[in-house]
Formats: sequence, structure tokens, C-alpha cells
Amino acid sequence: MSYKTKKINFLFYACSLLSFIIFCLPIEYKMNIYTPNLLGWILVILFIPFSIITFFFFLVKDISNSNIKRIFLRLLFTVTIIILVFLYWEYKS
Repeated sequence: MSYKTKKINFLFYACSLLSFIIFCLPIEYKMNIYTPNLLGWILVILFIPFSIITFFFFLVKDISNSNIKRIFLRLLFTVTIIILVFLYWEYKS
């Protein structure tokens, strides 16, 4: 894995974790009356799209290189975060 790829991979995991942390914050920190506040906009405009784009970028790259281990780990990480977010919001509601 090249230096650029390692750096983008690190950013994928960092953005995904930051998205998870922001998702777990109470809604008062992410929303104003009718629109997201600064933290909500950062989540919507920066962290979520970057995580999705890099996830599919690495998925295609790993499929072309037949690297099943990385596909499995990245998919497991992403699915775990999504499940934790859903479980947290089900618990909160």
C-alpha cells in the first residue's frame, strides 16, 4: 500500500469514527430550530460524503487487487458503525 493510500485509509477510519461520535451526541448539539448548526453541517457536508466516497473507492480498489481481507475488515467496520448508530438511536427514542 502506497503512502497516499495509507493516508486516505487513515482518513476514512478517522472520518467514520468522528461521524459515529457526532451521531451519538444529543440532537441539541447538531440542530438549530429548522436547520443543522455548524457541527451538523460538518457532519452532513464533510464527514459522511467523504466516508462513503472513500469506502467505495477502496472497495473497487480492493476488488481489483483481490484483497479479501481488507474488503472484509472495512465492510465489518462500516456495518458495525451503522448498526451501533441505529441501536443507539433506538435506545434514545
